Amino acid sequence: MSEKILVPVLGESITEATVAKWLKNKGDSIETDEPLVELETDKVNLEVPSPVDGILSEINANNGQVVEVGAILGLVTQNGEVKKTKKEIAQPKKKIEKSLEVDESSGPDLFNKNVIKLEKSAITKQNGEQPLVLNKEIKTKPKVIKTESSQTLSPAVRKIVEENKIDIKNIEGSGKDGRLTKGDVIRWMSIAPKPSERKVLYGQEERIKMTRLRMTIAKRLKQAQENAAMLTTFNEVDMHSVIEMRKEYQEDFQN
Repeated sequence: MSEKILVPVLGESITEATVAKWLKNKGDSIETDEPLVELETDKVNLEVPSPVDGILSEINANNGQVVEVGAILGLVTQNGEVKKTKKEIAQPKKKIEKSLEVDESSGPDLFNKNVIKLEKSAITKQNGEQPLVLNKEIKTKPKVIKTESSQTLSPAVRKIVEENKIDIKNIEGSGKDGRLTKGDVIRWMSIAPKPSERKVLYGQEERIKMTRLRMTIAKRLKQAQENAAMLTTFNEVDMHSVIEMRKEYQEDFQN
């Protein structure tokens, strides 16, 4: 008998969760109340325990997948059922072995009946035709394909290419027979975009997946920006009386 691993009730107003990580792999032996998978909600993280002793036979929700309350995360097969299925699989194997047994008393004639003799067929002449015999080996010259990288470069162009590590395959030559000139390389260098200073200083960016808590905060802030009026107000107040009173009692406060 297999027991289902269900998503428990997560709390008030929480209807779904994200599978953070599985603590057990498929085929592992588990015990009752042993943590199997960790779920991440908008408020807390919780672990889902095993309902029975057995083996984790199936995983229906992978890491990072969003599941609702009551969804099936996987199946746990009890130990008794696993042993039973192994015996059922082993029984047909014995039957097949019995069916393959042959009575040796029948003698070698039984095997000779099923032997097929193959004879080599000789090559015979038909209609007086002579076979064509080639005494000379036919040699074919390989075709040489000229690529862009194999074209000759002038010393000035070669120096610029080696110093700046330029791939000449991306440059179209304007010289004779499509050869690259110094002007072609300089023109390409001025058009090619320069690498970002941020990438040079800090390297490639890394994208980190947000937790459900951060996603909820971002969602609420976006809703507040769309629904509430984001503005600044200015109000003029006459502070003459307050300033006069401050001057009057300022010495008393200092003493």
